[in-house]
Amino acid sequence: MRQELRVGRDFSGNEATAIRSALQDAARLIRDMPARHIKLQSGAPLLEISPGESFPRGSRIILDETTLVAFGTVRIPLYLWVAMQKLVSWIEPVLVAEWVRQMYAFAAGQGRRLESSEIETAMRWSDSERTTGVPRGITLARMSVGHPVYCVWTGKRLTEQNLDIDHCIPWSTWPCSDLWNLLPCDRRVNQHQKRERLPSFATLHRAMDAMVSWWGEAYIKPGEGGLRRQFDTEAYASLPNLGRPTEPCDLEDVYAALRILQVRLAHDQGVPEWNVSTLKEYVWRQ
Repeated sequence: MRQELRVGRDFSGNEATAIRSALQDAARLIRDMPARHIKLQSGAPLLEISPGESFPRGSRIILDETTLVAFGTVRIPLYLWVAMQKLVSWIEPVLVAEWVRQMYAFAAGQGRRLESSEIETAMRWSDSERTTGVPRGITLARMSVGHPVYCVWTGKRLTEQNLDIDHCIPWSTWPCSDLWNLLPCDRRVNQHQKRERLPSFATLHRAMDAMVSWWGEAYIKPGEGGLRRQFDTEAYASLPNLGRPTEPCDLEDVYAALRILQVRLAHDQGVPEWNVSTLKEYVWRQ
C-alpha cells in the first residue's frame, strides 16, 4: 500500500512496524554503501556517519526530527551542501539519465535487452499527493459560522464559490503540502494570475499580516483540537533558519524563514516570480 511519508505523519500497528523496518534498512544501506565508498581525493570519507543510539520501539512511530535522528545522522561538507541546494533542479535529471544508462548496460551484459522507455518508467518518482483538504475544510467551517476569510494576496473576502487553496511556494517548484504552505486565495487569482509562479519578495511583504493571521487562526488558536504540533513539525523540517524544534514556532519567524526560502528559489533556481501589483484589481484590508 502506498503511504504518504511526510514529516509529522503518525503511524501505528503494522504500519509503524513496516516504517520502522524500512528506516532501519535505509540507514544501514547509507552506512554500508555511499558512506563507505565515496571518498575525497585524500582518501578520507566524504560522508560522516553517526549511527543512531537506539531505534524507537513500540506500536507507534511519528516522523519527526527526534524519531529520524534516532536512526542516525549524515554530515556532508558545507560547500557540497550549498552546491547541491543551488543545483538541485539539475541534479535529479542527470542522476536518472545515468541510472538509465547503467541499467541498460547491466541488462546487455546479461544478454537481455531492455527498452529505454521501460527503464525510464521504472525510474519515475511517485509524486506526493497534492493535498489541500485540511485547510479547505477549516476554511469552509469558518465560513459556515459567519467568520470572514480573506484572500491572502488581494484581501478580497472569499466565499465557497471563489475559494481556492494556494500553494504559496508552487507545487511544481517545491512539491510540499505542509500547512504553512497552504493559504486561502481567490480562485481567479490562483488559477489565472499566480498559477505556478513564486510570489515576489514585495508580494510576500505585503501579505505578511494576512499569512501570519491565517496560520494562527486556522492552525494554532483552536486549542487542543488544533494543528499546532503538525504545523510546528512541518515548519521546522522544511523551512530554513528555524533552529531545533525545542519549543513552539513563533509565527513571525516562520514567515521570515519563508522569505529566505523564496530568495533561494528565485536566485538559485530562477523560478519565475509573480507580483500582486500586476493585478488590475485588488483590495487590501486595513
